[in-house]
Amino acid sequence: WIGSGQNLPISADQIHQALGSDQVKALAAKAGISPDTAASAIAQLLPGIVDKLTPNGRFPSTTT
Repeated sequence: WIGSGQNLPISADQIHQALGSDQVKALAAKAGISPDTAASAIAQLLPGIVDKLTPNGRFPSTTT
């Protein structure tokens, strides 16, 4: 997703595989929703979040 062009979608199943079911369950419990709903929401939001964190398809430079 880091680059120019449109991001490919990710599925709720891929979120379960990437994060692990226990992590998805923990996030869902904190949000008060089902694990399937949490995985679907993460799958829907994640590509956009990565876009916002990597403007112009690049990691932002950091200065210390």
